[in-house]
Amino acid sequence: MNTARSRSPVSACRRYALVLMTTLAAAACSSDDTGGGLGGGLGGSPFNPQFTEDTSGGGGGGGLPTDATATADAGGAVCGNGSCDPGENAASCPADCSTGGGTDAGGSDAGGGGVDMGSADTSGNSDAGGASGSDAGGEDAGGGSGDAGAGGDSGGGPVCGDGTCGAGENCVDCEADCGPCPSVCGDGTCEGTETCSTCPADCGACQEVCGNGTCGAGETCGNCEVDCGKCGSNCGNGTCSDGETCSTCPADCGACPVKTCSNPVTSPECAVNEQCYPAENGPNECLEAGPFTEGQSCNTLTACAKGHLCIGNLCRKLCDVSGQGGLTCNSGVCLDLMFSGDKPVGFNAGYCLPPDGCNGLTNAGCPDNENCAPVPQGNYCVPAGVGGDGAACQGDTDCQLGYICVGDQNSGQCRRKCHVQGLQPNCSSLGGLYQCAGLSINGVPAPDKLGVCVP
Repeated sequence: MNTARSRSPVSACRRYALVLMTTLAAAACSSDDTGGGLGGGLGGSPFNPQFTEDTSGGGGGGGLPTDATATADAGGAVCGNGSCDPGENAASCPADCSTGGGTDAGGSDAGGGGVDMGSADTSGNSDAGGASGSDAGGEDAGGGSGDAGAGGDSGGGPVCGDGTCGAGENCVDCEADCGPCPSVCGDGTCEGTETCSTCPADCGACQEVCGNGTCGAGETCGNCEVDCGKCGSNCGNGTCSDGETCSTCPADCGACPVKTCSNPVTSPECAVNEQCYPAENGPNECLEAGPFTEGQSCNTLTACAKGHLCIGNLCRKLCDVSGQGGLTCNSGVCLDLMFSGDKPVGFNAGYCLPPDGCNGLTNAGCPDNENCAPVPQGNYCVPAGVGGDGAACQGDTDCQLGYICVGDQNSGQCRRKCHVQGLQPNCSSLGGLYQCAGLSINGVPAPDKLGVCVP
């Protein structure tokens, strides 16, 4: 319900133009008009209207005809000027008045108290309190613009921003009420909830991220080990990659083509990075050599660098046992290269065995079941045999622990080791018939005060 506002009396004469049906009548002015805002119709004679406050909302002496129109003295309203002026409504001028709820038509300010005229009711009855319909404010003398009836519905469309997605509103022209439009994958715009994962057509392909658990395109063991694994550790996955070759991973890369060769020491028919490997049953083959050198651990035939072979899980340098061609050992001895069963490889092929640095007298530095054997190139740990004192031998491996083979290969005998200065070990346990004799190797006294017990 509208609340009438009291206005101070004014001395100026006010003029109203009322168009009643088709008759234009001049209205007289009253200086004692209190000008309260009205919710009902006009009372008194239509030719000399007296404006009174009607709180009941009913007609005073007669209601306005349904086609009554209020106009300002200054002239008629202009539709399209951006202002919903008196006499305009949503039906007659939607360009100015189609913003939604009740139309607020402010009256012109000409001095004196304002008049609020209830809007015409299409039923023929005046509208109480302006609860519905437009309230067209009359001329307001000095007190300001006329007041629009609250809640009046002029028949306009829904209002964007009122929190309700009404008829005629949609996500395109009123996102505030209807929410954002759903994204459509394939429309060329990456929007809404679309991502490179859900819609690569609009958002593009996702970039690979190292650490996401997937070895994606562009990732390798070299630039993303956490996703693709350590390089060289994927042998057997069915893909020849990450530095694998037919030599290092035949399971993935297939068998290398056979390339035969002759001498494993010189590898004359092989490429720069290949070694001629001896084969016990079949021709020797050129294969790609590995990276490991003298004394380093190995577990495959091809693990060692060119000029080396894996012997006893250690890489050993190759040499020529005849000493020809300068293929000798920098240190240690050149031993014959044998297949299993002591079958020589041939081509004078041998391998270098460096000194062990063991003690020839006490066997210190060797495993418990090995003897330390002195040779011109140094001391070596060799497996102990079974031959006791005086047993025939062809080498140190024929004698039991604590004994050494003395003599040449054809007439050698196993003799007990002793200290040439009488310290331990000595010959006392063999009886008084034995004495410790000094030992020389190629005319040079053996190291470590080594001697042998002789009868």
